[in-house]
Amino acid sequence: MFPRRLRSKWHLAAAAETFGGESFVLEQLSIAEPLVLDSESEQTVASVVTPEGAGGTFQMFSRDTAGSDAAARWRLHASSAIVQDSIGDVSK
Repeated sequence: MFPRRLRSKWHLAAAAETFGGESFVLEQLSIAEPLVLDSESEQTVASVVTPEGAGGTFQMFSRDTAGSDAAARWRLHASSAIVQDSIGDVSK
């Protein structure tokens, strides 16, 4: 299982990569399906950040890559809203 704490860090790292060095917080974190990683199966994991205003949304997907099914279904594992953190911003 991919731990929830690491999943949250993944969301925040994706926000930092997309929006620059700003500070962000996650809201409405939803775990749709556990992400199980094991040594017996091969999976591709992808993150999608969609900018919206000063923040955006984050989604984490995976799909099995072993075998001959090139059209394997992507599974949504987690999603969240990414919101700019204004607590440390002294200009506001």
